Amino acid sequence: MLSVIENIEQFHLLSNILPDPIIIHTNNIIVFANNEAIRLIGGKDNNDFIGKSIFDFIHPDSLSIIKTRLENLNLKKIETENNIEKFITLDGRVITAEVRRIPIIYDGKQSVFITGRDITEYETLTEQLQRKNQELKQALENADQSNLLKTAFLQNMSHEIRTPLNGILGFASILSYPDLTNEEIVEYSQMITKSGNRLLSLLSNIIDISKIEAGIVELNNLTFSLNQLFTDVISNFELIAKEHNNEIIFEPFFNNEDDVIHTDYIKLNQILENLISNACKFTNNGIIKIRYQSTISSIIFEIDDNGIGIKEFAKPYIFDRFFQADTNLNRSHEGAGLGLFICKSLVEFMSGRIWFQSIEGKGSTFFVSLPLKKINSE
Repeated sequence: MLSVIENIEQFHLLSNILPDPIIIHTNNIIVFANNEAIRLIGGKDNNDFIGKSIFDFIHPDSLSIIKTRLENLNLKKIETENNIEKFITLDGRVITAEVRRIPIIYDGKQSVFITGRDITEYETLTEQLQRKNQELKQALENADQSNLLKTAFLQNMSHEIRTPLNGILGFASILSYPDLTNEEIVEYSQMITKSGNRLLSLLSNIIDISKIEAGIVELNNLTFSLNQLFTDVISNFELIAKEHNNEIIFEPFFNNEDDVIHTDYIKLNQILENLISNACKFTNNGIIKIRYQSTISSIIFEIDDNGIGIKEFAKPYIFDRFFQADTNLNRSHEGAGLGLFICKSLVEFMSGRIWFQSIEGKGSTFFVSLPLKKINSE
């Protein structure tokens, strides 16, 4: 049996002292709103509501479901569950309310009695809490991943440090043998030098990362010839290229050997050496092409090889600190997984961009774009 509001004046009086909003609508037209409903929707008095459609105050996100609920509302059955719905205030704010609808007879007509409570702040806090929990969960996952990477890094670092140290100590002890030939002395001395350079490179990378993370990297711009820069860089890799039976080809786009640019020579040199070193390391019996070209606003460097390429799973992480596609201590390619991270950090510090293209088994091309102005000396 439907509830009937017989004494309307007494009902209005009681409704206006209740702390929860109350609205009554007949045929979807509002016929009553108590003081709390008026306050919640941002009105001044009943004139802001009486005679208006209930749908004028429903948020689009809740409009469809509320229409369905009203259409299916059984006038002989009271809703037993509260519904979470969104509404729009007169000043355009969005509020969230927990609502219950009750079929009644009001002023002799079948109507809908709506009551509820404002849970906007609660919903906001809940969303913030969920977002914060998600952020904390992501941070925990990142921390776990970082710990795994650091563990792998420390294992590999230990291997990387011990290997050249063993070479230095081992060949140094052999040099003390009295019956060595001159050829053997030269060979063992070269091995000591190679191991020392490898160890020095590793320590330099660690120092570079410390400077980058401490924010003490500074630019020291100079004017110099790009062609000469590449000549100097390539000369450092001639022996390494021969060890892997590789050929290094330099394809300058500037024909004038005096073409110069103004940027940080040391950092650009370091970036190119790291990329060329990787190309040499992961290429055997192949060709490494080095070239650069100018655009209106930048200079793009390319280091191309036909080596082993990059595995698909590794591509999203290739510039990450400590990352190595192969973490096996018995891997054939030496390195601590720092070079590309340093390259990316230095390129971005120089307001540039670094990216790559790679097909596993066919090779890789690394691109570095720097906002440099080419200076023609002519």
